[in-house]
Amino acid sequence: MKVVGPTCALKSSKVGGEDVVRCLSDQSLAISKSSKMEILQHVIDYIWDLQVELDTKKNQSSAPRTPLTTLNAELASISVENGCSDDRIMCR
Repeated sequence: MKVVGPTCALKSSKVGGEDVVRCLSDQSLAISKSSKMEILQHVIDYIWDLQVELDTKKNQSSAPRTPLTTLNAELASISVENGCSDDRIMCR
C-alpha cells in the first residue's frame, strides 16, 4: 500500500500517475469547497462588522472633520517650502 495523501492510499505497489492525480484532485475539491464556504462566511462577517462600525460612527457626535481644501492648501505650502514642482506627487 502506498500513501499518496493524508486520506488516500493506493493498494498496488505500482502506482499510476492517473490514480494519484484522481485521488489528489478529489481531496483538493473537497478542501476547496469547504474553504470557499469559510471564506464567504468570513467576508460576510467582515462586511457586517464594517456596517456596525459605520452605524455607530454615524450615531456618535464627533468633532467636524477638517475640509480637504484646507489640507490641500497645507500640503501645497509644504511642497513649495521644499522646492518641489507641482507635477510631482512626492518629494524625496
